[in-house]
Amino acid sequence: MANWFEKILPSFIRKETTKKSTIPEGLWQSCNSCGNILYVPELESNLFVCPKCDHHIRIGARKRLELFLDPTEMTEISEDKTPKDWLKFKDTKSYKERIDSAEKSSNEKEALIAMKGYLKKMPIVTAAFEFRYMGGSMGSVVGQKFVDTVNFALENQLPMVCFSTSGGARMQESLVSLYQMAKTSAAIEKMRQAKLPYISVMIDPIYGGVSASLAMLGDINIAEPKALVGFTGPRVIEDTLNVQLPEGFQRSEFLLEHGAIDMIVHRKDLKDTVHRLISSLISIKYSLMNSDLLSDWLKYINSNRPKEGEFGLERLQSIFKEIVKKPLAQKTILVGGTNGKGTTVEYLQSFLMSGGYSVGVYTSPHLIEFNERIRVNNIPVADEKIVRSFKLIDNLKQGTRLTYFDYATLAAFDLFSQEELDFAILEIGIGGKYDPVNLINSEMSIITNIALDHEKWLGSSIEQIGSQKAAILKPGKVAILGSQNMPKSVTKQAKEICSSIYQLNKDFKVHKEKSSWSYDFSDCNFLLETIPYGNLNIDSASCAITAYKLLCEDKIDFKESMEGTFLKGRCDVKDNFILDVSHNPASIKNLISFLDNNYKNKSFNAIFAAMSEKDNFSIIKEISHLISEWNICSIEDSRFDANSLKLLTQSLTDKTVNIEDTVYSAVERGYHKGTPQIVFGSFITVSEAYKALEKINIKNREIN
Repeated sequence: MANWFEKILPSFIRKETTKKSTIPEGLWQSCNSCGNILYVPELESNLFVCPKCDHHIRIGARKRLELFLDPTEMTEISEDKTPKDWLKFKDTKSYKERIDSAEKSSNEKEALIAMKGYLKKMPIVTAAFEFRYMGGSMGSVVGQKFVDTVNFALENQLPMVCFSTSGGARMQESLVSLYQMAKTSAAIEKMRQAKLPYISVMIDPIYGGVSASLAMLGDINIAEPKALVGFTGPRVIEDTLNVQLPEGFQRSEFLLEHGAIDMIVHRKDLKDTVHRLISSLISIKYSLMNSDLLSDWLKYINSNRPKEGEFGLERLQSIFKEIVKKPLAQKTILVGGTNGKGTTVEYLQSFLMSGGYSVGVYTSPHLIEFNERIRVNNIPVADEKIVRSFKLIDNLKQGTRLTYFDYATLAAFDLFSQEELDFAILEIGIGGKYDPVNLINSEMSIITNIALDHEKWLGSSIEQIGSQKAAILKPGKVAILGSQNMPKSVTKQAKEICSSIYQLNKDFKVHKEKSSWSYDFSDCNFLLETIPYGNLNIDSASCAITAYKLLCEDKIDFKESMEGTFLKGRCDVKDNFILDVSHNPASIKNLISFLDNNYKNKSFNAIFAAMSEKDNFSIIKEISHLISEWNICSIEDSRFDANSLKLLTQSLTDKTVNIEDTVYSAVERGYHKGTPQIVFGSFITVSEAYKALEKINIKNREIN
């Protein structure tokens, strides 16, 4: 019957209103969350996420895989299998009629589609449920297609991702459909035994036998925002139990809050997130398969970090006791502080080796190769020895989650304990109190200086940072303090527990002159005069001299030993580049001092990249008077933000500020310019610059 309102309209208006729309069908779609009418091409470019309310609109399985995988060759797996009506099941319609209807409405042969393809160039296997095909229900063919997909992944040693949206088991197949829960679960267990990643992505809605089996058995279980995930619908639960369920019950946000899923990922972030997760899980696989490659182990130990509440030395005690069953060396020295630790270690190693002693050195971080961290008599330990130690640690750790630094430190302990060393020199990382190096009860502790750095971890004041670093001082042992301006938190701790304290410009003194410096240690009746300035910090050198005089009676030629001491990335001059790892205001002052002494009245181009958490305002302000052009480098690491650093630099200087895509491009441009270039800001920046210079020099040699 016609609407009453239409009857009273004039005839010419009625004709216009009944006129057929000229808008092509399929160009517009309404959002079933906010009701807005959306232009389909624009919606597709937004991955079918409503641009008005961010609702994740349901999409077909084939379209989902097309959007998720790289637009390269895709191979469908087990595509010819179709369901059969073995039981001649009939409700209001026969099962065969429902199959025919589902095929027409979805244009698919079954409710599961599987593809082999590529995710950001990584080969993977994927499967996706088609909800338009009988509500994505799982029958015998869906179960078999899933198993076929798993078998394909196993045969080709590929990770698998499954997108699940389903009403559950298919009632038309009775008990046979329920068997698929066990069948698919057993297949996933084979993936687990083969150490192949299986990622489950749950799509709105996902219920019943599918949610109770393959959808919840991923190594990582992901859901889209606001997806309904459960076994039985909330209305059935409320009616059956006569309770009122909390708001948002069975939404993915509720499940995440209660620990039922691992993460919620927006559709636009899904490719990057899944790629990252699979990369991490594959690196774990290498470990569990006992890879003999150090590169595999380094990926692994970098992928499984503890949560913040899991840090602390007590969690390492059992592993430490199993590894360290005898002293690392006859005598052990810990070196901590903010700046100059690595330089102190290098000088002391050089002095001890000049005295004929065997020395193990552990430092961090490395610049080029991991093996730089662990050296015996200044020779990096071989890959196979480090891998053997990593395997031992991995076997001992059981449920303990270890950091990259934990693995590295425990490996150094293991390796040094196998040598017959006279001395072991161990550098503390960013802190002291919770640093695994601090598990060692050393004969001597050196604290070079205390400055603001790593405030997020150590505290926002000099006193707080000093307290953290002073934890490396040992009761009844020797302390060397490499600054006359140590915070009270350090000097108080040293006085309370140490047997003796030696402090710069109090107990041993440095006298700086125009072209040389001298060292005076009156307690040992020892004086060194007219020492030429080098690239390395002289306060660090004085700490190392003091340590040697207290530890050893053998006489050595300190000047000759200092001239032969070199440390990469510390005011290192290569071609027209000065490379320095300075990354806080205090270390920048040392760099400026070196430049003032060696390059008077010169200006430089800066190749600069620093982590966002650093005091970049002070760093830039401190050195800007020496810089004629700034080149801010982009680095593929979330801790760096080149655009923000550029804006900050522009606010502090009127000089040209450029952004370079990579450190390599900045170095290459600086190399061909021939003007003096300073590379600084972080270990990563300087490391990339060394690699760039090596490539450029190789290219030049090939041309010539």
